Amino acid sequence: MILARRSERAGKGSRHVRLSRLTAIAITTICLFVHSTGGAAVGNAELHNIPGLSDSSIRVLSEQGFVAISGEAPSPAQSYHMLREQGVNPFITADVVLRTTRLFIDEILLTLEEDKLYEQLEELSREMVRLSGDQYLRATDSTIREAARLNVAFFSVGLSLLDPEFFPSETALGLVERELALIEEGTVIGFSPIMGATPLDGVAGPGEDYSHYIADGHYASSDRLERFHRAVTWYSRMAFALPEGRVEDYRLTIQALLIVRALEEEAGDWLELWSLIYDPLLFFRGGAGDPTVLDYMEIADDVFGEGFDIEILSDGELVARFAERVGEIAPPHFETHELRGLRFLCPKDFHYKQGFRRLGSAADGAPSVALSLMALLGSTAARRVLDEQDAFDREIYRLGYHELERELEQISYGGWTSDLYWNWLHAISAVFEPPGKELPDFARTRAWETRMLSTASAAWADIRQAPAGHLDPAFSLRGALPEVEEHCLVVEPYPELYIRLRDLLDNLRDKLWENYLLDDSMSVRMDAYREFLISLEGSSVLPAGVATQLGAAPGSPLDRTPGLGFLEGVEREEQRGAPVARAAFIASVYHDFGTGTTIEVAVGDPDLIYVSVGQGEDRLLFGGVISSFYEFKNVGGEPLTTEEWLKELDSSSPSRPFWVTEFLAE
Repeated sequence: MILARRSERAGKGSRHVRLSRLTAIAITTICLFVHSTGGAAVGNAELHNIPGLSDSSIRVLSEQGFVAISGEAPSPAQSYHMLREQGVNPFITADVVLRTTRLFIDEILLTLEEDKLYEQLEELSREMVRLSGDQYLRATDSTIREAARLNVAFFSVGLSLLDPEFFPSETALGLVERELALIEEGTVIGFSPIMGATPLDGVAGPGEDYSHYIADGHYASSDRLERFHRAVTWYSRMAFALPEGRVEDYRLTIQALLIVRALEEEAGDWLELWSLIYDPLLFFRGGAGDPTVLDYMEIADDVFGEGFDIEILSDGELVARFAERVGEIAPPHFETHELRGLRFLCPKDFHYKQGFRRLGSAADGAPSVALSLMALLGSTAARRVLDEQDAFDREIYRLGYHELERELEQISYGGWTSDLYWNWLHAISAVFEPPGKELPDFARTRAWETRMLSTASAAWADIRQAPAGHLDPAFSLRGALPEVEEHCLVVEPYPELYIRLRDLLDNLRDKLWENYLLDDSMSVRMDAYREFLISLEGSSVLPAGVATQLGAAPGSPLDRTPGLGFLEGVEREEQRGAPVARAAFIASVYHDFGTGTTIEVAVGDPDLIYVSVGQGEDRLLFGGVISSFYEFKNVGGEPLTTEEWLKELDSSSPSRPFWVTEFLAE
């Protein structure tokens, strides 16, 4: 009889005890051996007494060692609470760890935006209004003077969104008021009063879609965050576009050059501030690969000379030469369907939309984008489903897939860790690694492979959605995982996943440190979560000689991890009458302008998974939470919002991908 219990000394003198409730991590006990006072052995008779398990589910569980069924609770927190009431030992799944890590990253981002980036962006906007105003007063050429005036308006919009007390100058007031009215309304698709008609308006639509300024996720939780969202959206969506085709209007290019020149003034202080804002946002948002301020600066110094006087921008031949040079490094608009040119801040772009275009994903009968991406990341289950669908008989798909496959094979570790999105893909691909000796027999089955395909697809969908709107205090870091004094606890044995999530956290930490954003409080929080991931790693690897099938050995670092109880957190929320945040969401991942097709991925209410460890009457039953995954093609219609998706879940039973029947019993 061996039972690893929480150390009673964990709270005495421990650095982690001083952590805030926000960062408390709740794993306390681990039991792996089938003879244990912590978890009762479960025979066939006991299985029939567990609510929610039908006779057919029990049969599947007995035959293959695990069974997955549709859950009834709307959140992982409530699902674990229900499992405890059933008397089932907790099983910490990769799904829950991935979701918890995503919530942790969201909390870091929220803290940065509220406490750091907001004030920095407000300061930079104020200075850019001043510097653009100085250029307006100095300019003698009418074209340059008008470009400077429009820049005053451009930055006045950003500053007005951040500082409601700011009052624009008379030179820009009318333009700013009209722009702010469109942003506030949030429904118009039309020309921006400041940016005007652009070279691709006849191809990509008439100007700006102002619905992007409607706050969602955590940006809708406060006025301050909503203002920040609108300002960043303004600075990242409005492009100082290069001329295209027969269009020879270089006004927007001149505006971009004036911005670059302004940032270089006053010893480059404002360029440094811009970089301190741009770099962390680039890590979180991905960026579209467009030329940046630094690219424009390098080419401008070459074409116009270092420290050029703004009056040289009246030389049309030089400006045209500059635009041609920039065009050589800007991605073609027919690939991105986006304006080519400088954006003051990086647009939110998760790469791979070009990959989906190359796969012909919007065509009728085209393979699922989730299956395609997961197969490229190494999922044998996804590749098997694609083969069974004869996906590679489609020439466009076959050629595009093999091109992407070769590109992924050439990505270095630096490429995989370049930003949050690539880090995340690198992490979730760990669940597709060939099974090691530590995995039980049922984790080597076709059904289990398909279950991990669903897990990875849901995690990919998670990174595509907006940051969480409400961080459930019973599920997020206020109580990350179950605390169970009287039960056994098993951690899903995917050590490489926990290693890669730890690497992601280290990369994020480095990015924050480089940009002077890592204060003591955040450092302590990230240290605590890093140790939590290390504990998961250690608890998912079996030492030699330990005759167990899942989890860790006694003495794991998890034993010493203090924290609030996850299940107790659920009970507190229920006692207060507070709603527990729902796990479901929907996100758009690809839009094809030619067909008007939008591909959406979604996660519904959590499913449950039961695994049986041991032999005969000495088995232990463990239960955990896994994510439910959906994918839809929306042709010609408006993409669903998460609110609409929740209503859809409540009023009907949306169809799941057909392949989930390989592991989902009911």
